[in-house]
Amino acid sequence: MVRVLVGPNGLAHPRMACAVPKRFGNAPKRNRLRRLYKEAFRMEKERLPAGYDLLLSPPRGSGIPGLAALREALVAQATRTVARLEQQRAREAQQRERRSEEQPGG
Repeated sequence: MVRVLVGPNGLAHPRMACAVPKRFGNAPKRNRLRRLYKEAFRMEKERLPAGYDLLLSPPRGSGIPGLAALREALVAQATRTVARLEQQRAREAQQRERRSEEQPGG
């Protein structure tokens, strides 16, 4: 339905970009999907994690989804991806902290 990549943006609100490759279909089909992504983002902006940039793209072999399904998938996927990113950052911070404690004079 939708693939979401995230990155921190340092702002108090989310931002969105979309990447729809040519293999998805002809120009009208790609433009339709871009419009759906923009509309889903606009409608769900309040439910999306703040402070992140979202890059939306279609998974391989997917078609054009309905707006209602896309809205739910966008929120679920973005929330899941941000949670995974934050867990990874917390693990990395713990590892750095352990390494600095292990080093003499550190």
